[in-house]
Amino acid sequence: MTPAAATLKREEAAAARKELEDRLALHLRAHKVPHTREFTLPGRAFRWDFAFPEARLLVEVSGGIWMKKGSHNTGAAITRDAEKSAYAAGLGWRTFSVTGEQIVNGNAYAWIKKALEVTIA
Repeated sequence: MTPAAATLKREEAAAARKELEDRLALHLRAHKVPHTREFTLPGRAFRWDFAFPEARLLVEVSGGIWMKKGSHNTGAAITRDAEKSAYAAGLGWRTFSVTGEQIVNGNAYAWIKKALEVTIA
């Protein structure tokens, strides 16, 4: 693959991921669920797509899951995601990931809603 083709592929993947994130944000706004996008915790460079700080909940959109080398399905990416989740858990945050299909069919919103209803003692 040429450098130009590789750049185009990365840009297309980023655009598709942003479209999924925008769709989930639309669901949340439609239901008046307060949220923060592009959230980071202190001490590390990890970024989560959505945060619900009052509930200490973080949600990641996993795009490109059916690609040979997607952003969440290589050994290095799975290792990074595991470290990211463990870091958040160590600080008392709950995390989970959702796929594009789960955003489109409404499951992602339903899971977020349910998670926001649950409080950790």
